[in-house]
Amino acid sequence: MIESKQLSSRKILSLCLFLLAGSLLFTSCAVQKHRVPRPSAVIPEGREILETQGTPKEEKTAVEETSPAPHGVAANLQKSAGESLSAGRFSQAEILVERALRLEPRNPELWHMMGRVKAGQNNPAQTVQFCLKSNSLAAGNLALTRRNWLLMEKAYQSMGQKEQAALARKKAKAGN
Repeated sequence: MIESKQLSSRKILSLCLFLLAGSLLFTSCAVQKHRVPRPSAVIPEGREILETQGTPKEEKTAVEETSPAPHGVAANLQKSAGESLSAGRFSQAEILVERALRLEPRNPELWHMMGRVKAGQNNPAQTVQFCLKSNSLAAGNLALTRRNWLLMEKAYQSMGQKEQAALARKKAKAGN
């Protein structure tokens, strides 16, 4: 009689393990929804003033390009960061851009903004790195890549790397 109870316990345990393994197999084979990229929006770039050492200000109108527009909280953080950046509050702008990047890490505009923050903090090496990251995500946004190359040109000049600065200026003109 004791043997029959042990045998039925083993059968129950085996059945439970079999059902558990089966459920794991079926849940791992379930179809997962793929993340569909949101459509790009047209963002007007507006006017910018470029200033280089020893030359007068020149005004340019950037070409409208497609770029992923930040949504919701990220858009609000980007707007606030832009205001802080314009006011010269670089530490506050950095915190806001970092938060926005946690929400939208593939947004090239946010990486460019972080490059501008680092330029304002007199950190040219990081300025270059953030602009390169922005360019890697910009995918055809010529206006943004041009702004990145011009910002990198200034960073290279401040580091005394005249050849790199000239190359960055050349890439900005070529629209790479």
